[in-house]
Amino acid sequence: MRAALFFAAFFFFTALKPLLASDEQPSLSGPQLEALYASIEQNYINQGKFREEFDPVDAPFDAGILTKNFAYVALHSEGHEINAKTLIEEKPSPIVRWETPLHLWTFGATDDDHRHLDHLSTRISALTGLSINRTRDVQLANVYIMIADQDERRDMEGLIATLGHHHGGPLGNAWPEQVKFPCIARVAIDPASSTLQWAIILVKAELKGAFRRSCLTEEFVQSFGLFNDGADIRPSIFNDDAEFIELTRHDEYLLEILYNRRIRPGMFQKDVVPIVREIAAKLLAEAKTY
Repeated sequence: MRAALFFAAFFFFTALKPLLASDEQPSLSGPQLEALYASIEQNYINQGKFREEFDPVDAPFDAGILTKNFAYVALHSEGHEINAKTLIEEKPSPIVRWETPLHLWTFGATDDDHRHLDHLSTRISALTGLSINRTRDVQLANVYIMIADQDERRDMEGLIATLGHHHGGPLGNAWPEQVKFPCIARVAIDPASSTLQWAIILVKAELKGAFRRSCLTEEFVQSFGLFNDGADIRPSIFNDDAEFIELTRHDEYLLEILYNRRIRPGMFQKDVVPIVREIAAKLLAEAKTY
């Protein structure tokens, strides 16, 4: 068996930070935390964020922009800080993606959550060529999506351990209690092949409505190998300002490029970018949609 590299890819809404008093928040749960997240969602909406357009007219892009954005999102790891301390540095990384069928197992998901995940899976499967299905057999799963309340979060590390995976580390330990982490994800990468082996997505149950959907969308899509976010990337969910919370045409193109067979896992930027530029130009010329 090839050894897996545990790649700590935790994604969260850094745009929450200016809406919260400090990094040192009291532990909130249940109705209090639900109310806070609802107020944050409304704040975003009042700022003109949480948009759901597929092809917004105020955010045009061309093949050059698409190529640049792909290089930043797919070929760099995401950096993270807690209390002004850098835990993970952003750095160049090779192409990483799934090369096997995906089997999704969920914990704590509602019927609405399942409908949303099924819709996303159908879209992503069409774009990537991957087989993506939900399973009730946890032993078959390689993608675990867990939505947990405060009590369940305390036991989450133990539950993940029973699945044969490790979930420690500063960010994983911070997720259960820290308000500014509504959702996180972790993936494992085989270092020999640069292919994804499993993904774990964790969402706080106190999230409701559009905020909850946005967490599920961002974490799920990023776990396909688009790991980074950028302040200048739009129209896109790969931007922590939460302007867009559903897949845009731009984001569909990023997924389609990543899974184009001309691009291979393990390739670095200097070899990838010329190919991406050609694919991006072709996609835009054909205006391909699903």
